[in-house]
Amino acid sequence: MGPGQALTLPARRRHDRRASWAWAAAASITAILALCAGPHSPSLTSVIAGAGLATLATTDAAAHRLPATQVQVLAGLTAVTMVGTAWWNDDWGPPLRALVGAALVAVLLVSMWLSLPGAIAFGDVKVTVIAFAAAAAISWRAGAAMIIVACVIGGVAAVIARGTRRHLASVQPTIPFVPGRAHGFGVGVMVPW
Repeated sequence: MGPGQALTLPARRRHDRRASWAWAAAASITAILALCAGPHSPSLTSVIAGAGLATLATTDAAAHRLPATQVQVLAGLTAVTMVGTAWWNDDWGPPLRALVGAALVAVLLVSMWLSLPGAIAFGDVKVTVIAFAAAAAISWRAGAAMIIVACVIGGVAAVIARGTRRHLASVQPTIPFVPGRAHGFGVGVMVPW
């Protein structure tokens, strides 16, 4: 093989094993949410949003990135199930609450994203808006609990990262925030507020 051929052959892509267990984690969280029977069992929208957040959380923790396709699929499935459930039950209160909550959180986070560059990634903004909309469809308290738990988990992760990397170079560590959002969503949806 000559040098010209070596330059034209596509490089072999390495399989990224760090995020390969994301689908297994999402499936197990979906099964746990689906099997929770009782007076406060989660809705179909909560199950889909929880599975999507679990997938994005494992990807964010392993690769420190959020694939746009997965975020768009999560947003679409959440919206379709929310509207379908509202149409089926003839109860439009939850989707309207989700729409208002998503708009409020979007305005707050986009203004923070614009005013403090680098403080939060835009993928985290999109995922937080989707997660808050799904939690607010349950109740305002579920959405508030999701945000509070996610901020506490993110703050603890930041303190730990700051404390363990003090002796290293002065590079700012990136902290994946979607795992905190996923845990906050689980607490907000599963605990009867």
